Amino acid sequence: MKCDCSAIRKAVTEDNDILAAGEFGMSDVFDKKKRSQIMSRIRSKGTKPELLFKQFLDEIGAQYEYQPSIFGKPDFLIKGGIVVFIDSKFWHGKGNVPKQNRDYWLKKLDRNRKRDREVNKRLRAEGYRVLRIEDKMVTSMLRDM
Repeated sequence: MKCDCSAIRKAVTEDNDILAAGEFGMSDVFDKKKRSQIMSRIRSKGTKPELLFKQFLDEIGAQYEYQPSIFGKPDFLIKGGIVVFIDSKFWHGKGNVPKQNRDYWLKKLDRNRKRDREVNKRLRAEGYRVLRIEDKMVTSMLRDM
């Protein structure tokens, strides 16, 4: 493995979260129809960052379940009660908000962040440790594996 994955390794073994921050404010370069087409093709499962993280877990010999059927729909359940979410910067309110229909997006992304906090709280109450990793972080750290 060519990357320094110590941050992920540390998070998987310790009781903490990884969250990345972003900035707001971006204009859309596509018309409404084209943006709709682009957004409809975004997948929620089997994304490149998820598959890279899955490969990483295989390499370090972690025991895990991919896409487990538990509350909040985490991407991974790692042995020892660690749930991992590979979060998109945009959909989890850490990236730029489109200027077009801005009020809608601000409310939508705020609801997503609120749901993330509620999911984290419930999973912790059920005894899980919650790890949220931004997709770009996974991609940049693990792409050279």
